[in-house]
Amino acid sequence: MTRPASRLAPAAALALLAIVATGCRKAAPSPPDAGPVASLNARCERRDPSACDTLGDRYERGADVPQDDARAAALYRRACDGGFAGGCTHLGWLHESGRGVGRDLAAAATLYRRACDARHLRGCTNLGWLLENGTGVTADLPAAIALYRRACEGDEGVACGNLGRLHAEGQGVARDLTQARTFLTRSCDHGAWGSCTRLGWMYESGEGVAVDAAQAAVRYRRACDEGEARGCVNLGWLYQNGAGVPGDATRARVLYERSCAQGNALGCSNLATLYEQGIGVTVDLPRAAATYERACEAGNHPACTTLSTMLQEAEG
Repeated sequence: MTRPASRLAPAAALALLAIVATGCRKAAPSPPDAGPVASLNARCERRDPSACDTLGDRYERGADVPQDDARAAALYRRACDGGFAGGCTHLGWLHESGRGVGRDLAAAATLYRRACDARHLRGCTNLGWLLENGTGVTADLPAAIALYRRACEGDEGVACGNLGRLHAEGQGVARDLTQARTFLTRSCDHGAWGSCTRLGWMYESGEGVAVDAAQAAVRYRRACDEGEARGCVNLGWLYQNGAGVPGDATRARVLYERSCAQGNALGCSNLATLYEQGIGVTVDLPRAAATYERACEAGNHPACTTLSTMLQEAEG
């Protein structure tokens, strides 16, 4: 039985930036050399709001301290009330995600607006996302776009990516793939790694640009190197098929393994296909079935179908 490996469909690619935007939208963590915990705590007690924010980030991530979202929320509140706008954004994210505090979307919107008004651009982006989707606030796409533009002009990568997504889909703005590519490139260059994946798909599929698998590989590799699982899946596909890069089934397997380990359902499904069909590996049907099961549990419905067929065939 021969089945082609699964592939990111164009419709799914268009949704990438929406998915990225709903991921952790907290601002970048504070630099690791911001000071030992005792020093940060002392500075926070001396009413240094930036130290409270940095210490909150450490508790949120469990970096050199026990992970404690409630403690992080309290520290972010002190930072925010002390005039450090990043603390407002970070506390807003905890309210939005319901971590350490009760989930309260209206409170999140208020905190994001407070941060944005104080020129913390990730706060503007996050408020824009709530307005775009009518989450905790009345939906207002023009206001969301204005906030994304404000943040993107300050090189806030996620905001630029959201503008790229909207231009690609023609939502709230005229559909313009050239503009989409411009915004996605800016987004990728400022650390929104999902935008690198989305940009790679434009080059691979010829969406608003000449097909260029080599350029796609560059974008996917950049995303993958930064831990963006979809970039690893798509780069693996290029290696498996020798598109834009030399064909290398072993490299494809490594990339699928990396994405699967991150919980990416498509990466697990593609890895299972390699073991089922013996592509770059010895055929291993039990391992293929186990990996299809993992993909199925992560939400890849074709993997569920394939697993069911394999089990039926095994039973004769």
